[in-house]
Amino acid sequence: MTAMAVPSSDEEVRIAPVVARAAEQIMGTLVTAIKTSISSISFLSDSIKATLMTSILAAVNTVVVEVLTQYK
Repeated sequence: MTAMAVPSSDEEVRIAPVVARAAEQIMGTLVTAIKTSISSISFLSDSIKATLMTSILAAVNTVVVEVLTQYK
């Protein structure tokens, strides 16, 4: 979770353990759902699927980090 906050920063980020655990569970579920959904789109090539997954997961990660930093 610390590395997610600002990967380029050396500043330590502390997140409440309950918030961190909830975030891990939510992110795990979202990643699985996104990967499953994109993989099931049969008319897309594997390279397009990989690009989509990378872009979508990065966007989701950004939003989750923004929301979590409101609670630190």
